[in-house]
Amino acid sequence: MLREGVGENPVRAIHHINSGEELRAAFAELRRRDKADRTPGSNPHIAGYATTRLTFTHDEEGNEVAPLRSRMMVEEDVPGSTIRAFVVGGELVAAVELDETQATGVKDRTNDLPTELTQVLVRAAEAIPGLACATVDAIHRRDADSTQVQDFVVIGISERPRIETYLTASTDLDDVLGDALLGFQALEAGLSLGPVVDTIARPLEIEGLRHADKVADELPQVAKAHGITLEVHRADSVAGDIDAWASGAPAAIAALVELLMAGYLVDDKAAAVNFSKEAPSD
Repeated sequence: MLREGVGENPVRAIHHINSGEELRAAFAELRRRDKADRTPGSNPHIAGYATTRLTFTHDEEGNEVAPLRSRMMVEEDVPGSTIRAFVVGGELVAAVELDETQATGVKDRTNDLPTELTQVLVRAAEAIPGLACATVDAIHRRDADSTQVQDFVVIGISERPRIETYLTASTDLDDVLGDALLGFQALEAGLSLGPVVDTIARPLEIEGLRHADKVADELPQVAKAHGITLEVHRADSVAGDIDAWASGAPAAIAALVELLMAGYLVDDKAAAVNFSKEAPSD
């Protein structure tokens, strides 16, 4: 198996490599770069601030590719089922079994992992100093005849939660992971969380739009269809920015922001959306 050695986006991997020719082809495929990924918000799997670090050069055919110094890893492709666990604050809070592509969760395994395996997954996350949370992948060997800890192999640790792979196994894990992250951050900051609220009202600063005036006209109606009241206070077509105020359910506003940055809400993409705690102006 060949996988990317660095990068904060979910690491790509090519499995079932059985010859030198297949390995060279795998290297060529993983080196390819997509120009669109350097536009913040264009790829939901790459954080906006990371896109400036996607360095590239050109191959003989003019394709954009990663520099030859880019690190990749050749690993044993261990056959078996993959367990993905989310660890935060020294505690395993969720675990799922992935499908064969290792990209989609198919079964919630949070409450049926062996105790020793849970301890190993937590220690794996803690092996990286200063890591607040981690997703840890382990494979249960296909030839194993038990579920003892020695029958599992830890194959990867990521600082990105990859929450979408947990939700396909159980939508109940959405709140589990969110509560764990929020509780840990509040504890680290010495904050006491208040009661859960059903509605919030916040100013929004939307940046990096290609057609700010058009989005300013469309966004209030789109937001209304999702149960959100949104008022545009200013639209700057030159800078591509919009100042607005939104009120509604926290989950709905969060979804609106994510869809706006992914380009699925209107025919444009925001590079960033900033929230403010300031009270809305009259």
